[in-house]
Amino acid sequence: MTTIVQALQGETHHLRKNELTKIQHKATRHILLEGVLYKKSYFQPLLKCLASSKVEYVMRETHEGICRYHLGGRLLAQKVIRQEYYWPPV
Repeated sequence: MTTIVQALQGETHHLRKNELTKIQHKATRHILLEGVLYKKSYFQPLLKCLASSKVEYVMRETHEGICRYHLGGRLLAQKVIRQEYYWPPV
C-alpha cells in the first residue's frame, strides 16, 4: 500500500518503468484524502484502506458483533466492506 501512496504523492522516481505502470494503474482506483488512503468504488462509498496491523482487529470486532454467530470467510469480508473498510486481499 505504501507504493500506492507514493504514486499518489508523485514520488515514483525510484521505480522501474514496468513497476511504475503497474503501480499507476492501481493508483487510479485509489484516492488520498487528508493523509488517509481510500479505494474508489463504483456502487459503494469510498472504502478506507486498512494497514495490515489493523486488519485482524477489524475482522475480530466485526465477527464478535451482537449475534456472535459463525460467519464464513466470504460473508465476513462482505460485512467488513459494508462497514466501508478495505484491504488488498478482500
